[in-house]
Amino acid sequence: MTPILNRETKQGVYLSLFSGTNIVAAFFFQWYLLSKLGAGIETDAFFASFTIPQFVIAMVGSSLMHVLVPILSTRPRERIDQDAWIAFWFIGLVFGLIAFILIVSANLWVPLLFPGFKGHEAHLTVTLSRIQLAGMILSAVNAVQWAAYHSKQKFIWAECVPMSASIAVLPMLVWALPRFGVIAGAWLTLLKLILQTLFLLPGMGRPRPPRISSYVLREMRRRIAPLLVGTAYYKTDPLVERALLSTALSGSLSLYYFAQQIYGAVCQVLNKAIAAPLVPKMSNFHVRKETSSIRKVYYKKLFIVFLLGTGCLLTVSLLGPRLLGLLTLLGKFTANDITRLYWILICLGGMLIGGLLGQIASVSFYACGDTKTPTKLSMVTYTLYIPCKVFAFLKSGVLGLATVTSLYYLLNFFLQFHFFRRKYLHE
Repeated sequence: MTPILNRETKQGVYLSLFSGTNIVAAFFFQWYLLSKLGAGIETDAFFASFTIPQFVIAMVGSSLMHVLVPILSTRPRERIDQDAWIAFWFIGLVFGLIAFILIVSANLWVPLLFPGFKGHEAHLTVTLSRIQLAGMILSAVNAVQWAAYHSKQKFIWAECVPMSASIAVLPMLVWALPRFGVIAGAWLTLLKLILQTLFLLPGMGRPRPPRISSYVLREMRRRIAPLLVGTAYYKTDPLVERALLSTALSGSLSLYYFAQQIYGAVCQVLNKAIAAPLVPKMSNFHVRKETSSIRKVYYKKLFIVFLLGTGCLLTVSLLGPRLLGLLTLLGKFTANDITRLYWILICLGGMLIGGLLGQIASVSFYACGDTKTPTKLSMVTYTLYIPCKVFAFLKSGVLGLATVTSLYYLLNFFLQFHFFRRKYLHE
């Protein structure tokens, strides 16, 4: 028993280290861009340009991991690479077509999505969005590549790759941003995804020709269908959010997005280190009907992420102004921006705690092959959330929006927690 625990502990440490380094590099990328250019028109356009690519990836791409890992984990070892390549070609084609349509029509949907952007800001958002949409294709196939690695329980290299790609583009950003402006940030984001895709290819084995008729495509379509029905609805959250923020004070969209990225970074690190390795393990427990093992690992992981999330939130509350003061080092970020960002982070605290706990709850459903229950629950909470969100923004601005967002994440977790216990732990 001890060697297994030691191996798991070491794996968690390495995953946290690599994922953490990747997050720090990505955070530095955004920090440098925001502090060098200041919170204004250019940064608002840059962060707004992520909206549609992130929406499509959130709707389909992120669901691929939840669906593919349980499928591939239960396949014979010799079939994993073949199935992964089939999914790779299929997803690449689908997302390539989606990206092409969105790139061609960008002049039409950008003004509709960001009604507060006019003139140069709207034109810049169109240009940056087209670059980010090319990266969306790579983000989608990366999800397939990561699923292949995770199904083989090769978590370390899967985390080392994005870390290496993120670090590689940082010197280029420092050189290019003063010379070419915010457009350099968009192209370097695309370059990072290209490197990431290339570095992940060896772990998929030799390339295999695409096959339309296969078990993995049939099972993937079956499991992902209920997810898409729900996510097409409740993943519109960023669209609503940034449409509202485009009408707020200049720089508000940048500050709100950056605050979300700070908490999202913590969630991503802990997801890679704790939640992601949980899926293949819990999938096998579920297949063997070992309810007691599922219960034990489920509560253990919830307790761990709750403690870590609470510690992070206390750190932000007590040391936030000092840590955020680093943004002023390059001169374009003001003390007023620091104050605005700090209070957004405080009001978004529920997003951190609810998001961390929600990751464990949702991947537990997915590990049991259940994509319908968490999707239905999210649809219910999102239906309540949207009108509350619009009302809070109109009444209390950015801080009202952040507070309602916190409540949404917490409510979503409590519902998932209750139904998972009742359905799979028989409590």
